[in-house]
Amino acid sequence: TLENYYLLYKDVILEQIKIYQPTIIINSTGNSLPVLREDIKEIKQNLSETIYIKTSDLGVDFSVNKELIVFNTYHPMANRPNRNVYCNDIINNYLLLTQKS
Repeated sequence: TLENYYLLYKDVILEQIKIYQPTIIINSTGNSLPVLREDIKEIKQNLSETIYIKTSDLGVDFSVNKELIVFNTYHPMANRPNRNVYCNDIINNYLLLTQKS
C-alpha cells in the first residue's frame, strides 16, 4: 500500500524536506496518508494554519509567515473534479496566500 511505501522511505522523504527547505509541497496522497501530513507538521512546527477548498477537496496547511505551503490533495490522475478545477484551485490559492498586501 501507499502507506507501506511511505513508511519504508519516510526518513529519506523527511530528510529531503529538511535539506531542500521547499516553499511548496503538494502532498498528492490526499487524506489517504494523514501520517505524512503530521510528519511534515512535526518538522515544520509553525505550520499551524489550515483552510479547506471544497470545489476540489483541497486542504491547505501553511505557516503564519507563509514560508511553507502544503497542499493536501488527491493524485492528479484520480477521477475527481476536472483537471481545470484541480489546477486552478492550487494556483489561485497559492497566489492568494502569497500576495503582498
